[in-house]
Amino acid sequence: MKKILILVALCTAFIYGVNAQQKEEQKPYIEVTGSAELKVVPDEIYLSILLNEKDVKDRRSVASLEKDLVAVLRNLHIPVENLSISGANSKLEKAFWTGKRIYARKNYILKLTSANDIGQVLRDLEAKGISNVNLHHTDNSEIQKYRKEVKINAIKAAKAKADYLLNAIGEKTGKPIYIQERNYQHYYGRSNAMLQSSVSMKTRAVDYQLDFKEMTLHYEIFARFEIAK
Repeated sequence: MKKILILVALCTAFIYGVNAQQKEEQKPYIEVTGSAELKVVPDEIYLSILLNEKDVKDRRSVASLEKDLVAVLRNLHIPVENLSISGANSKLEKAFWTGKRIYARKNYILKLTSANDIGQVLRDLEAKGISNVNLHHTDNSEIQKYRKEVKINAIKAAKAKADYLLNAIGEKTGKPIYIQERNYQHYYGRSNAMLQSSVSMKTRAVDYQLDFKEMTLHYEIFARFEIAK
């Protein structure tokens, strides 16, 4: 008997829940999408530096090249902590006269906080025989704060859109029923390929002043609002 009563109670609760959900869905609502965009100036530049024994005329070891790399950074007062290893390996190649030889390679990522440092870093590394340097990526130290700001502006835009659309037909926006973050884009005003070709230029009597374009953050928020009675 108790089992039957429990089963009846569960069925009643289920039916009540379904009816409540159907009533909720029957309420008039409006669906809108709000978007926001923000341009951010990068304040972190990441360079990829490849140390390759094969690239150096005197075939110095990777260990020797590493010492030169660290010496350049210290001389320019760039924290050595900004340098990190991204990969290391060896490559077996067949030399024309001496037969097979193993060349060691090691790749580093260097973080710079000023575009003005790039030119001097490239010149000093070139003087040490290190010329395989490319732009890895750029970033902003407060990117999370800016992302939050754009999302907030996007949901505000969605609410404002619902307000003026309903206002136009004499209605008012009620409470939000559903909110979803949708499209997100984070792109640059200039392609990485173009930046890489600029950074990879060999040192001459050239002033390395690279024009790092602003990053663009773009968010879209989908929202469903009740139409107030």
